[in-house]
Amino acid sequence: MTTTTFVPPAVAELMRRAGASDQDRAAWLAERLTGLTATEIAGLAVGKKRQGELVDLKLGLKEDTFNGNAYTEWGKLREPFLAAAAERRGILAESRVFHHAENRRWLASPDGVGATFDGELLLGEYKTSGHDLTPGTPTFERTGYLEQMTWAMVVTGARRCLFIWEERLGTPETGFEAGRRFEHWIEFDEALAKRLAAFARRFFSALDKKRAEVDAGNVTAPVVDPVLDVLALDVLAGRREEAAGKRKKETAWKALQAELAGREELSQRSSAAQVTWVPAGTATVPQTHVDETTAKAELPDVWAAVEKGRADLAVLEDAWAKCLGAYTTTTDELVPTKPSLTVTEVKTKGEAA
Repeated sequence: MTTTTFVPPAVAELMRRAGASDQDRAAWLAERLTGLTATEIAGLAVGKKRQGELVDLKLGLKEDTFNGNAYTEWGKLREPFLAAAAERRGILAESRVFHHAENRRWLASPDGVGATFDGELLLGEYKTSGHDLTPGTPTFERTGYLEQMTWAMVVTGARRCLFIWEERLGTPETGFEAGRRFEHWIEFDEALAKRLAAFARRFFSALDKKRAEVDAGNVTAPVVDPVLDVLALDVLAGRREEAAGKRKKETAWKALQAELAGREELSQRSSAAQVTWVPAGTATVPQTHVDETTAKAELPDVWAAVEKGRADLAVLEDAWAKCLGAYTTTTDELVPTKPSLTVTEVKTKGEAA
């Protein structure tokens, strides 16, 4: 006997418009370059992105220099936990790019997709923040998250989005901890959707115009290998993880030393770790001392001979170096060299952490 999982028609229709998953990062990034994403149009709407710069990014005339930071890495770490909370409301985690039903260049990558009992499409969007992200507050308005979620609803056809945000406690130096979690339903705003559609039309008009200039040879685009770029981004992300791990290790090590200070010698072993502690103290160890002053006083003739020998040797070495000058030549020779690879994070003026 086989069982069939019911998929609401609205969800099934959306799945037919799904593109690449971020599990295949290169394909996911490439597909996002073909259109305007929810994050990008939100940036245009609230002034975080400039239209000209975004056009150049889409055409490969400029590289995206933001490779993430400690805050975005923490957000990625916490996203599965926030997604689990959304799943209890029937919204499943999602990693793909979706296209608008009529305009395939209108794109969105919601964090979750689901449906109500009545089959109405629902979206999920999850964030972590050190600031209050309650919808309606000035902080929330500045983020562009409302515009991001509204555009995602425009693209997918959903009319409600579950916004889950979690407090981020701590700093990159001390490490982050998860705070309280909040859930809000964001309703579709028709007026805002029309305003975002106007932004999209203006953007694509500028994009198509400049693409024509590139195709005509009036603008030269640099060649960027997407595979190398993705691997370089992974290297930079790994470095950030190493730095975070080092800070965590050093903090724990100092705390462990402070906890053991004043204790007697001990050794404990659990199923996961062994700790051995020996407090500071004294110990008898062999120490070698040379009384050179007394030796020189009691053996003056020997010491005088040593000093004369050193002086004579210095004169001879200097004379020999001058002799070798007549036998020294410089020639160009092919010698093997080691490969050199550097990966650095590109910083932009005014980039915020």
